[in-house]
Amino acid sequence: MELGLTDATFAYGTYGPTTVGEMYAGFEAAWTRNAGAPDACFFAPTNAPVSGRPDSSLADSTDVVEFIGTHEDSGRWNTLDQAVRVFPDSAAASDYMADLSAAVEDCEQVSYDAPDRYVAEVSPEAALRLPDSVAGVGWVRTGDPGVRWRAHVIDLQRGNIVVRTRLLTDGSIDDIHFRTWVEGYSLILSSTAPSQPQ
Repeated sequence: MELGLTDATFAYGTYGPTTVGEMYAGFEAAWTRNAGAPDACFFAPTNAPVSGRPDSSLADSTDVVEFIGTHEDSGRWNTLDQAVRVFPDSAAASDYMADLSAAVEDCEQVSYDAPDRYVAEVSPEAALRLPDSVAGVGWVRTGDPGVRWRAHVIDLQRGNIVVRTRLLTDGSIDDIHFRTWVEGYSLILSSTAPSQPQ
């Protein structure tokens, strides 16, 4: 991998497919248990394209989510993982992207009060150069310096699929290199036919 993340620690197939409903239930429980705030930042700690804000109706969603894989460097200072969601149609995927974009704009700082106080700044990702058939929404989450203290997250939409790419880094991989990698990935995604819901 061009980012230097040569270890495939969780290859595709390590985890079986799941549903948005199952993932949302876990995300919502963790958000409530840890006193996450504000609700506009609900998306900030998640690792799959499920929801921008709390939405209890998603507990019944059967949209399929699959984890593509996880890559790390040998020191485990940097981790990149990907997950894909299959929406019923492109309109539903576009609605999700619009809702996520609005949430990102409304979220400036996310906090959790349990089990320990955690506060991180959240800002929109800079504009990406993407093919016409691909849309993107992303953000950067910055906490206290340490191992994997900074997160760069971008969701890319192609038709009825959305792929989330999340980089957790100690800062040795910067935003420019990550965006460049995602832009290259978007070219691959643009040549992929939209998926059919299961």
